[in-house]
Amino acid sequence: MRSGFPILSLPHVVFRRVSKSWDIFDLIKLLELSSQDLKKAVKLTKFETQKVEVEFRKDYTVDVIVWFEGKEYTFNLIETMTEKMVTEFRQTSPLKCEIHYQRSQNQVEKICKSILDLFRKSSIDRFQFSRNIYESDFKNYSNIIVDAKSVHVSPDSVTEEELDLIFGIFQKLENLSLRNRLPKNYKGLNNRKLKFLRVPSDWNDIKDFEVERLWLPKTLWTTFEFNFYIKHWLKAPNPCLKEIHVMVMEISNIFDGLTTNAWNPCSRGKYFISEDGWKPTAIDCSGELDIVREDGLMATVTLEKSQVGFYVWHQKFPTVPKNARMQQKL
Repeated sequence: MRSGFPILSLPHVVFRRVSKSWDIFDLIKLLELSSQDLKKAVKLTKFETQKVEVEFRKDYTVDVIVWFEGKEYTFNLIETMTEKMVTEFRQTSPLKCEIHYQRSQNQVEKICKSILDLFRKSSIDRFQFSRNIYESDFKNYSNIIVDAKSVHVSPDSVTEEELDLIFGIFQKLENLSLRNRLPKNYKGLNNRKLKFLRVPSDWNDIKDFEVERLWLPKTLWTTFEFNFYIKHWLKAPNPCLKEIHVMVMEISNIFDGLTTNAWNPCSRGKYFISEDGWKPTAIDCSGELDIVREDGLMATVTLEKSQVGFYVWHQKFPTVPKNARMQQKL
């Protein structure tokens, strides 16, 4: 990008083509440092992003991560003690830029706001915490957190206070991912509806959660536990449940005491559509056994070594999206 060139004199079609050749760092610098007319012209170009994420790192810096034009760009925001009031941009690689700023500049919110304005978004999509969570973490995000739907917590443990803070701040939370188990006897999830929950957990801890999709990593259920969970589901709790993924110790007797039906192509489709929030996956359920509740709701159980999938067919014949990943049988 040449300095001094009267770029606003270009026709909009040409300006749009030229601006599309800039990387995300050039665009954000323009929004931070340029005139209002140039900022307006850049925004009218209508750039698109898949998602914008904020990560609170272990070293207490903040990363703002943008998926743009098929690449992952990272702004690493570093608070400094220097007396200079000028924000410094240092591009350290083609996909990473360091931004050094003073605390008084409130630069984290400014950069986030510039990115959201560029892509015409109202909120950060996902917040990730790689360290402990504090109420002060959110003081600079009041205007860009309103529609955030996803939170990932990666430390080995999470406290009740931290979870309560998350649920209090993120009023539209739909997707929650925890690296380790919930605090013992924690009740904050009992009446909370989520689209996705990833947490290591025993069956008894999650049996009454109103969650659409449950991923239970680092969890090994016994055959009895999974069998008991299916029988619990047959009594019609959690009407919104769509799928569960869990490791089961031994799968040979998993259907004891249950009535199962062989797949009938006239009863349901071949592919179950699983969604992780970004890209759907079409899971081949042909030939797997089905279980039917008294209300007619059907579920399929897939067995792959010790990995068990439990899929509930709220839609019997879903359309496979064109962008879906195809997960075939091994």
